Amino acid sequence: MRKARLATYSVTALAAAIVVVCFSRAETAPAPNAAVYFAPTGEERRVHQALEDLLESAKREVVIAVYQFTSPELGKLVNKTAKRVKVRILLDEDQTQGRYSQHEYLQGKDGPELKYVRLPGSGAEREKFHHKFCVVDGETVATGSYNWTVLADEKNYENLLILRDPRIAQEYLAEFDRVWNDANVSITK
Repeated sequence: MRKARLATYSVTALAAAIVVVCFSRAETAPAPNAAVYFAPTGEERRVHQALEDLLESAKREVVIAVYQFTSPELGKLVNKTAKRVKVRILLDEDQTQGRYSQHEYLQGKDGPELKYVRLPGSGAEREKFHHKFCVVDGETVATGSYNWTVLADEKNYENLLILRDPRIAQEYLAEFDRVWNDANVSITK
């Protein structure tokens, strides 16, 4: 009986150690082709920096599908990127109604191509375009709970996973194109 209880405690301690390691708040690199970031990072803005580095590395095309986009710094960076490479963005239409949305800033003459996703329903029953991902050059994906907002990095508990894997990137790109080309849900204003 005592050995069984000791074995149970050992298994429980091992499981707790695994949970602590897996869910630590530190920035990690689980594989050479992946990087994980956890927010909040406060004024260090490490998640923002990771997105900035990724966008600056673009050579051909960037697609962004995001629920909320209120970060002026990321807005400027996307517009700067659109001067060098093709940039397309899908935004949840409801989220562009807020006063901090960057959609108007992104609509400039030399800015990215922009479409709004209008999904069925109303009020609490309205469906949400809750994607949060970016694909760079069809080879790298940034995804996670991270919305492109200042609070997402400075104060919120968020995550961003960057995967350098063309096969996975193509899956995300196919989803982006599916929504982009669906005239029933994506509109241009």
